[in-house]
Amino acid sequence: MFENPLSVSIGSKADLLRISFADSSVFVSRQTGLSLDQGLVLVKQIPKQFPSISSYEIAVVAGSTVQAAANTAFLSQFGVTICLAVSLKAMWNLMHVMQVMAYLRLLVDWPANSQMMLQSMHNAITLENIINDFYTSFQTQFD
Repeated sequence: MFENPLSVSIGSKADLLRISFADSSVFVSRQTGLSLDQGLVLVKQIPKQFPSISSYEIAVVAGSTVQAAANTAFLSQFGVTICLAVSLKAMWNLMHVMQVMAYLRLLVDWPANSQMMLQSMHNAITLENIINDFYTSFQTQFD
């Protein structure tokens, strides 16, 4: 498990993936009937996820742009819904759609760049970037 999946294989050196088998008896050869050696550890190089640091930085900038756009769209739609007071049903439908968008990233193993974009969208929809700063400002007063 990687501590920061977005940092995997973006540097100048290739990252190594170490795979150790806890129970080697699970993997049995169909041809020979033998299992893997006990304590076997495989080491493989992970191919670069981004061709260069600049492409990674572009993805980060694109993610923050998507987050800002989603924040703006959400807040403007929310404000229009409240101001016009068309109906509570429309507002609840908006909230349901936003929840689906916010938690879509948890349903599937996405590539790191897609995960970063969905995480940025999640932060924008749930307003975590605003709320976390708000809570942090109160926490520092009690230290």
